[in-house]
Amino acid sequence: MGLSILHEPQDPKSTTATLSGQINGQTSGRLDRELRGLLQQGVCSLVLDLAQVDLVSSAGVGVILNTRKLLKQREGDLALVNLQPQVERAFEVMSLLPKLNIFNNVQELDEYLIKIQDRIREEGSLADD
Repeated sequence: MGLSILHEPQDPKSTTATLSGQINGQTSGRLDRELRGLLQQGVCSLVLDLAQVDLVSSAGVGVILNTRKLLKQREGDLALVNLQPQVERAFEVMSLLPKLNIFNNVQELDEYLIKIQDRIREEGSLADD
């Protein structure tokens, strides 16, 4: 099975990429190129919607972690939403869940982002709860 990648810019610096299929050794190179292309366009806030991803291998995890690292270097961030249980388990096995921003759905992500922005306006703080 292949990998489909659709991305919808919210604004010039923020994009949601909806993935479907499998992120494995055969498809991870294409995903890496697509994500690097988005970063080269100036994206610094990236949401990966994985609702339609049914498998992620270590190669796929590597691409996601590398993308997160590149975003952090430009003071951006990466969030993952709508993970299938088996995909979430792959991240658990690799002890990555506490380090990644993973949300059950877009509404949960939006609530988190609003909370952070409210805190910054009120306190000038970026600290998480």
